[in-house]
Amino acid sequence: MLEANDAALIIGDPAMLIDRSSLYVYDLAEEWRKHTRLPFVFAFWAIRADSAAGFGPDSADDSRIDFLAAKDEGVGHADELADLYSERLGLPRDDLFSYLTDAISYDLDDESLQGLRLYYQLASECGLIQVARDIKFLD
Repeated sequence: MLEANDAALIIGDPAMLIDRSSLYVYDLAEEWRKHTRLPFVFAFWAIRADSAAGFGPDSADDSRIDFLAAKDEGVGHADELADLYSERLGLPRDDLFSYLTDAISYDLDDESLQGLRLYYQLASECGLIQVARDIKFLD
């Protein structure tokens, strides 16, 4: 990607593997925190409002997704994931384990929600989205 472009947003495994020695590298979370004093939310689980009935406690059957249990299961397997990706990517296992357990926050606390709301507000002000809608949670 960088052979044909002056800059790139590189995420996931490629970001862990790229040779950074001749690049200017900016960490989005670090830059966001420096400018806003808030955490940057990279990802979260979301569903459309018209699908909410299938996911909440009032869903019609037992097929609903328990997001908290899914998170807990994933976090509970950090050792195995670090082993797997260490072998797959050729990166130190302890670095990957630390990344999974220390560098990533798996919860949307109040401070993270403030950062996410500010992101939406700025995106709206810049014309990237029509309106900064509020964040709603399933009960």
